Amino acid sequence: MKARQVLDDCRKAHSLLEHEDDPQTFRILFVSALTLCRAVGHVLDKVDTKEDPRLKESVQRWWSELNSDKTKNAIFHNFIDQQRNSILKEYHFTHDDHAQAIIVLPSMESFSLGELLFCPIIDGKYAGEDCRDILYEAIQWWAEQLDRLEN
Repeated sequence: MKARQVLDDCRKAHSLLEHEDDPQTFRILFVSALTLCRAVGHVLDKVDTKEDPRLKESVQRWWSELNSDKTKNAIFHNFIDQQRNSILKEYHFTHDDHAQAIIVLPSMESFSLGELLFCPIIDGKYAGEDCRDILYEAIQWWAEQLDRLEN
């Protein structure tokens, strides 16, 4: 499946994002990763179903299920699709790349993590979660979906 190649590229973008400390590069990598994450579905639908006609019916049924139960498929609707729309249509980011998490040790000493070590999503279903963690969940979700469709 060509969609697997897109997903592998998304994994690579996520890996690069995990270690990035420059805000502009982080933003560019996040846009890339989110775009690739959403592209998995487009390539699955537009490319893979044409190359493998047996897959077409399964993918059509899968898309129908995906859209009929938005709670079960929240990662797609409330993160992959929502983030892609927010970023690509408005260049609006729903994560805070300037947040500094405060860590308090048992000795009552506190220190803050630097920028980009914690980038929480500001609102919505995943508010308070690091955007990279949710991106990782989205990648795992796609891997499960592709496995399911291939079987």
